[in-house]
This record gives sequence, C-alpha cells and structure tokens, in this order.
Amino acid sequence: MSSSTLRILSLSAVLLSVPAAFAQANKDQTIAFAGIDAREGATSDQAAHFGDLLTATLVNDGKLRVVERAQIAKVMKEQALASSGVMSDEVQIKVANLVGARYLALGSIAREGRSWTLNLRAIDSSTAQIASADTQKIGGADQLEAAARTMARRLTDKLLGTKTSGAGEVVGDFDPSLIKEASRQLARMLAARFPKVEGKLVNSLPNDTSSCHFPDTRGIFKGERFELSGYDMVTEHDAQKGYFLLTDFTETSCSGRIKKTAPTEISDGDTIRSMALKVAMDPLEVGAGVEPELGKLFSNETKESLKNQPQFDLNGEAQIFLSGRIVGGKGHRAIEVQAQDKSGNVIQRWDLTGAF
Repeated sequence: MSSSTLRILSLSAVLLSVPAAFAQANKDQTIAFAGIDAREGATSDQAAHFGDLLTATLVNDGKLRVVERAQIAKVMKEQALASSGVMSDEVQIKVANLVGARYLALGSIAREGRSWTLNLRAIDSSTAQIASADTQKIGGADQLEAAARTMARRLTDKLLGTKTSGAGEVVGDFDPSLIKEASRQLARMLAARFPKVEGKLVNSLPNDTSSCHFPDTRGIFKGERFELSGYDMVTEHDAQKGYFLLTDFTETSCSGRIKKTAPTEISDGDTIRSMALKVAMDPLEVGAGVEPELGKLFSNETKESLKNQPQFDLNGEAQIFLSGRIVGGKGHRAIEVQAQDKSGNVIQRWDLTGAF
C-alpha cells in the first residue's frame, strides 16, 4: 500500500471520527424533561407551570440543549412507550437515549398550606445513576419563579461543572419583604449606636498622643478612627492635618494617637470628626427549624440597608464585625446581633423581632 493511500485512509478515519465526537459532545450537553408530577395539594397546571419555568431558564441560559416535549412524546409514541403514569428507570433511560439526551430530568411540586416543596433530579442515561438531586421549600407562589431559576441553574452547574450567575439566588419559606423591613430596622439601630460625632483635641503631646473631649461619648468606641483638621497658619484656612485613633475613653475624658499627614502643626482645639465606619457582616447563624438561606438573606439585606447610612463603609478592612443568630418559628423570629471590634471585644448587643 502506497504512502499516499495510507495518508488518505488516515485522513478518512479522522473525518469519520469528527461527527461521532461532535455528536457525543452534543449529547453530553443535552437534557430531556420527562415531566413534573403534581403531589399533595398541587394541581397539574401548577406542575406544568413549574416545568415551563425550569425549561425557560435552561433555554435562556443556553448552556444545556433542551429536548422539546413534543419530540419526547413523538418518540414515546413511535416506540409504544407509556406516555402517562410512572415510568420505570429502564424506560426513562431508553427515552433519553432515543432523543439523544445524556440526561433525563424529572421533578415534582407539592403544596401544604401556603408553603410549597419543589423537587428536581436528573438521571444520567449513560450510567443509569442519579446525576443531580435538589429540593427547595418556598413560602408561596410568588417565590416559584425565583426558585425555578435557582434550581435550573444549580442543575446546570452540577451536570456541567460550571458556576452559573444567579445559581445562588436565595428563596425559602419566609416573606422576603418582611425580612427587608427587619433588616432596615437593624440598620437604623446600628446607625443610632454609631452616629457621626465631633470632638476636640485637648492636650496634644510631642509623642503624637493627645487627650480629647467629646460632648457625648456614647457614640464612640475604642479603635475608632477620626479625621483631624484645624486652622493652618500658612494658608490661614482650616485644613486636614491627619488622623486620630481613639485608644481609651471614659464618660468624661478620652485619649488617642495622632498620625500626621501634613506638615501643619497639630494644635490643642483641633477638630476630630468621625470617619465612615468600615463594617463586615457574615451570614447570621440559624437555630433549629430556620433555613440557612434565611440567615444569608437577612445579612445581605442588612448590608444593603447599611449602604444607605452615610456613616458606614462596607469596603476595605473592617473596624467592627457584626455577628449573631436567628431563632424561632415563621412569623415569630428572634434576631440577636452583636458588634465586636478588631480585638474581639463586644461593643454592643441588639435584640429585635421579625414577622418573616
């Protein structure tokens, strides 16, 4: 056999392998929906709506190819497979392979009172193993769309090993609007504890320390930083001179360290004003019966509310750290929050209730 013939045969083998590889890659990114079951108080219309929401998210995100239901129904009819009732695992896998799908998705929706329980799982047709399983509990029909988006994107991430934007959207058995109101209430309490304050240097020393005076010391804490400004004899105007770190205080006196940022002389009577307080807040811990998502959502909403308070800054290295927990049943939540400085000292604790 000539060398040119061998090259032609080799090229032919490569070309033949390309469609097969492409088809396999296509199949690996294809999913078919066998259907959503209505259970325990849910209607078939609600199940169909949940399925439509899941499908719409997958199609719009475009990472998985979704087989149309009409195509699945056509194949099942041609193959004389059951089109209603519970299909066996063998039939499910056969359906997925017949429509060229690597995965077959099944789900259910159940309702108890105002709450809903959503389930979604995917079977790998190549191994007959469950590739993904997800359960989400929500507080009402108004959260169904967000839950469907979240579950569809978590499914995509699980099957493809990706990280989809929006896969961490928080939903659960609670009222988001009431969480938002409780978070605003906490932000107002924090703002009342850490108001913008102004004081004066009383006796500045050559070693860059000084005593100070505030009309009211209830708004300050050890470790708080202040802008230092005063009269500049060169420019004959008030100018920023540096920063002041509060190291100690009582009801009647205080002291701290000075950091100069300008050649201007530091003088007794110079003004110290609160700087934007850098705050960090981790998701609150949750007690028994409280969803972890609730602690995350409450913390995120609180941080958003703090952004609207001018004395707080949520960027950079934090000066105070907020932590706490949420306990209690739906509609009767007890929220405990505390603020700590960088040394772990508790500055203050707050207790509030939430109807979410």
